[in-house]
Amino acid sequence: MKIAVITAPNPGHVNPGMLTVDLAFDAVMRRLPMADTDRAPQVSWFTHVTPDSVESRGYVDTHALPFSFRPLAENLTEVHDHDRIVFWGDFLHAHNFHLLDVATQSRRFKIPLDAAASYLFRDAPDEVLSRTILFGGSRVCDEPAVLDVPEYADPLRRLVRGARGVWARERETAATYADMRGVDATQCLGMDAAFLLTPTQGETNTIGIFVGNRTEIPSGFIRFCRLMARELDAQPRWIQWLRFPRRRARYWRRFITRWALAKHGDQSKPGQTGFEEMVDRLAAHRLVISDTYHLCVNAWRQGTPAICLSAAEPSRSGERTTLNQRKKVLMHEMIGAPDFTFQIPRRGITDPRAAAERFAAAMSRAPAIIRNIRDGSLAAEAALVQALDVV
Repeated sequence: MKIAVITAPNPGHVNPGMLTVDLAFDAVMRRLPMADTDRAPQVSWFTHVTPDSVESRGYVDTHALPFSFRPLAENLTEVHDHDRIVFWGDFLHAHNFHLLDVATQSRRFKIPLDAAASYLFRDAPDEVLSRTILFGGSRVCDEPAVLDVPEYADPLRRLVRGARGVWARERETAATYADMRGVDATQCLGMDAAFLLTPTQGETNTIGIFVGNRTEIPSGFIRFCRLMARELDAQPRWIQWLRFPRRRARYWRRFITRWALAKHGDQSKPGQTGFEEMVDRLAAHRLVISDTYHLCVNAWRQGTPAICLSAAEPSRSGERTTLNQRKKVLMHEMIGAPDFTFQIPRRGITDPRAAAERFAAAMSRAPAIIRNIRDGSLAAEAALVQALDVV
């Protein structure tokens, strides 16, 4: 069997969270009973802008990765010829992803892509749609009104109705897809694809922290972290994850300087740790505190509770992008951990002590949440494998 996997572009593998999403599909394939036999599926990978379009971020050994990507637009006919086609994760079917992300990357890399043809299979025959699976995607960056835009909504509805299987990563998108397919919403509810990556093990008495890339570090945050460390009798440690944009550099310097004065934390800069070590370390922390969606996803996947910071009053310009704050809230609702979302108003954390006590108390629920995640991941993987029909 030949399987085509279509993922969101991650030029240079700059985003480790997106890389864990890709690796999760490979992990599912490796867990198949026939994985080491001549009956194993042949998997081909496609994306709009391939990782080798820019120099790879140094933390990734690209030669050790179990896949290589080919450009989606110029190979679309070949994609249609595969026995199964899997749209894997991210916002591939969101209107704003097409308008903003696809358009920006097309201009930057000079790689044109017809989003409706490539991501909605507008021009593909019905028979191609019947071999297609949508897994782990989301449309929370879209306004409801875009479903009244015919050039977007018509091919989306046709794809969702004609697809072999559809599983969104959160309830809002699942409800929309279920309405299109005329089924109960639970039949279209899956998981974020990264949850299907195999967890590792480890344990240290530390709190892992990474903030300032997706949100500004709020006032009161340093004190909140110190109080959380005291509540859990743990040592704070900086997590190496995303590289900081220049506009965020001043927050990075402020955070590390003040942290160093308190004689807490690992002062090493991001980007100096290998990818596998960076992800495996998440299993060793007692708690992770971050504003970064897929860092929190991977912490929970590894069995580590994550307090996820989000802006309670997001700016209007950021509400409907793929970096919007709502996806963090919806993810934690999805896994049964809404009390681990820390929505911070613009004025900052006004009572760090009360916040630390609240989250320390919530830690008692973490084992049940982690069991829920692992049960949900097993169920989602079973549904995916059944739709692939590779067993």
